[in-house]
Amino acid sequence: MFAIIAVLAVAGLAACSEDSPTVERSALTWSQLRNSTYQSVVTPGSSLTLTDGTLAEPTGEGSVPAARLADVGAFGELDQGSSIDSVVFLLEPTGPDAWTTSVAAVLNDDGQPSPAAPQLLGDNVLIRTAEIVDRQLTIRYRPLMPSSEEEGKASEVTRTYTLSDGALGLVDENAEAVAIDPPLSFRYVPEVLASPEGELITIDRALAAREIAPFVVQAEQGQRLEISIEAPFDSAILSIQGLSDEVQLVGRSAYTTAYSEDISVTQSYSVNVISVAGASTDIQIAFNLTPAQASSGEAPLPVSAPETVEDLALAVPRSAQSSVAAPGETLSALSSDAAVYIQQREPARGIAVVTARDGILYSENGDEQLETASVIKVVVMTCVMARAEQQGRYVNEWELSLMWPMITYSDNDATDVLWNDLGGGPGVAACLESLEVTGITPYDGPYWGTSTASATGFATLMARLAFGELVNPVHRAAALALLTSVIEEQRWGVPAGADESGAEVVGVKNGWYPDDDGWRVNSVGFISPLDANTEPYAIAVMTNYQSTQEYGIETIEGLALPVYEVLR
Repeated sequence: MFAIIAVLAVAGLAACSEDSPTVERSALTWSQLRNSTYQSVVTPGSSLTLTDGTLAEPTGEGSVPAARLADVGAFGELDQGSSIDSVVFLLEPTGPDAWTTSVAAVLNDDGQPSPAAPQLLGDNVLIRTAEIVDRQLTIRYRPLMPSSEEEGKASEVTRTYTLSDGALGLVDENAEAVAIDPPLSFRYVPEVLASPEGELITIDRALAAREIAPFVVQAEQGQRLEISIEAPFDSAILSIQGLSDEVQLVGRSAYTTAYSEDISVTQSYSVNVISVAGASTDIQIAFNLTPAQASSGEAPLPVSAPETVEDLALAVPRSAQSSVAAPGETLSALSSDAAVYIQQREPARGIAVVTARDGILYSENGDEQLETASVIKVVVMTCVMARAEQQGRYVNEWELSLMWPMITYSDNDATDVLWNDLGGGPGVAACLESLEVTGITPYDGPYWGTSTASATGFATLMARLAFGELVNPVHRAAALALLTSVIEEQRWGVPAGADESGAEVVGVKNGWYPDDDGWRVNSVGFISPLDANTEPYAIAVMTNYQSTQEYGIETIEGLALPVYEVLR
């Protein structure tokens, strides 16, 4: 089974000096740090008042996303007092896909945060570790634009600061070339959480800086789910989301360390424990689920796929013709049954199919713009990969650790982080323009699910991603691995009829969301048979304003099945 796991850097937990008292002392909370006022390095002399970690003032229509705190920090003694101080990283936008990162000490003034003047780190950098030892702050970060000419290497900077005149002062800096591993051999395996007797169980873990520990829980309606995390300075937080309905029980933006509620929907739940510490930290997870009335079976894990990403890439042939679809044909030219069926279904709906070898586009209502819900996550994944290529690198382990749950579990929290990191709607729109992708319009704001797209736009994107040269071969292979490893209960839709036992490679991403005027239910994917004589194809079916989710899925599969039968 192929899977991906991000192997993040490991370093010591932010600590106090050796001569510090051993008694526990109060530290600033993440809530205080995320609701403070900081100085700007982009606009000297101005202040940035944050609410829940982002700029409180609206940025206006068409502007880039607001300044925000990075989801990583450090705690320890910086001054000569006995209190625990903090260090945070501020990201300020300078364009749709450009950020300036600064580091600021936040002194503990009798339990109140007192932010010092920030120090500039640079544009578009990834913080890897941050720790405070013996009143010194040590940071490791990597510019996302490689400065090393040596292939497969990147420059990683280590800086050491001490507190000087109330602000951080640089005392040492060095850079070294470090190896960059392509995303071809990572593994990501969620652990199934279960307490058969309904008793409290505890799990001890050491999480690296910014690491995500993934779990899956199968829970039934009426059961009580209780999860809590113990970590120094509350530097590990929870994210819990239903895998069938995509309902977010706890979001990472809430910085929650405990959850205890009765389950309202029987399904599997993704539970992510996310480190926001700057270095390795020991945590304890306490878990309890009241006994079920009947056995629920095992929680779903990613489906089987080729053993290696290289094998997967070879199994899905490239086709130059798929890069740009030929002038379109009607759906009836491909499948008369599908053409009749779509007329019997409630609007709004559209379908598009791109055959890989000849590059012909077949569609019905293929240009109608409909809300995307979670299929936009394929666009986010593509843009993260495209950005890395523009910066002369592969996607890094932090990006991978978010892309995996975003695609395979449809994780909304991970999508929020990557969407903002790309520069929100304007940044994603700029990415699509640079890739010459049409028919997809990202929402100009935080609500990425209300982006709009046509079936033609998505079918063409999927064809270029799976069979063409939209991204480089390494990133294409990683994208195939993600799309073929979506969990079983989210593999409905366009794979209808396909043989997922090994005779075909099947990639899919679905989206579903209820609104006041009906359900948005969409499905996009590709099907590539291992038989070289059989036509691979990409397909997208978009439906909005559906009476129920089940009706939308029925429409999608009722169109996908006759298309599959014709092409087979």
